[in-house]
Amino acid sequence: MRTAFLGLGRMGRELATHLLAAGYDLTVWNRTVSAADALAFRGAHVAASAAEAIADADVVFTMFFGPDAVREVITSQAPAFAPGALWVDLTTIGPDDAEQFAQWAAEQGVRHVYSPVLGTVKPAHDRALTVLLGGEADAVAVARPIVSLWAAEGRIKEFATARGASTAKLIANLSLAIVAEGIAETLRFGKSQGLTIDEVLDVLPLTLLAPLVAGKADIIRDRSWTENSSFTVDALAKDIGFVTALSNKPTPAADAFAQLLRDARAAGLGSADFTAALRADS
Repeated sequence: MRTAFLGLGRMGRELATHLLAAGYDLTVWNRTVSAADALAFRGAHVAASAAEAIADADVVFTMFFGPDAVREVITSQAPAFAPGALWVDLTTIGPDDAEQFAQWAAEQGVRHVYSPVLGTVKPAHDRALTVLLGGEADAVAVARPIVSLWAAEGRIKEFATARGASTAKLIANLSLAIVAEGIAETLRFGKSQGLTIDEVLDVLPLTLLAPLVAGKADIIRDRSWTENSSFTVDALAKDIGFVTALSNKPTPAADAFAQLLRDARAAGLGSADFTAALRADS
């Protein structure tokens, strides 16, 4: 099976590496060509353009920053997919975008699955991600054994539509923002009553905030957001922007954390870990 992988950010490179390790014939493309160097060393073909990468592939994976990049590279350019090809989009996008791209693929005669992942670079490296799949059953059946290369055992969830998978992905990131806002509020309250940051962080592992605190306490304590970024301010701000724009119900916790993310971006911390939004309270 010939595969193509377009979009070689940190996560994309990890997932493409798993395809190579599994023996797939892989062609890769990225705007910044140097991002493909390590994959080329391992045996991937490097295409000069997105259209070249897609042309002969049985399965095409895309993993871009957001829906605008998908439009720029795929839907507005309408590159020629091979007959019977499957397009598996892993880009984090909103439900409207997912539905629109699935419709575009159907009109082009291209099978389509939307497959966002839950997790960061380390679980991607360790093949321990949660993988969502949304699309028609026959297309999902083709995609599932391939995306299982980066999924933890039992952590693949299927949806009947791309819209459903996109909504589930945003639910996961909304929950992350809500928990992060909870940490921000505990830090503010603790400081208002004279506790140090360390004293607050020592209490939080005893609470329902424990899972996120376990992975982020040292980053918050040391203010090492730029050295230890696993999920950036920019990325979470984009995802929560989808939530707040689409929800027809109030999302006060998301709104509050979205403001902290905007403040962090204004301070030049867009590429830092999302916990940089807590900097004023730590």
